[in-house]
Amino acid sequence: MKALLVIASLVASIMMTYAASPSLEKLQEGEKIKVRYTSQGCFHSSNYLMDFSPNKVSIYEFLDKKNKNPTKIGELTLSDGDTAGLDKLFAFYGNGKEKIGCTTVDNISITVIDKDGNTKATYHYNDGSGQAHRLEGVITLGEIVHRLRP
Repeated sequence: MKALLVIASLVASIMMTYAASPSLEKLQEGEKIKVRYTSQGCFHSSNYLMDFSPNKVSIYEFLDKKNKNPTKIGELTLSDGDTAGLDKLFAFYGNGKEKIGCTTVDNISITVIDKDGNTKATYHYNDGSGQAHRLEGVITLGEIVHRLRP
């Protein structure tokens, strides 16, 4: 019986870990969140790597067809409102609901890296809803890119 309780507790802990969304607001100094963001639609195709640290993001674009050697397009300082809005976006992606209905599909891979360079967590999302930019308080990854590329 005791072993069953230990196993149930372990399973619950694992499920809570994977159910949680990444958070920029909770990043500690030295930690990073790396986001691979691709967006494909009828009239566009884009592919970015975003390297987030507390209150800052470096953005790289993959310009070659093999998606190697990204080119840095710039850095931005993020306000507290930006990080809160991005956290709301990550929560939207991670809410478990199917996101379909639009011809534009965003693929997002997120890796949380601790201050020693070890991977703490990974997340993969597909969003074909076209709804993220309509949600109150959400800042989309595309909005962040467009601050450097209006």
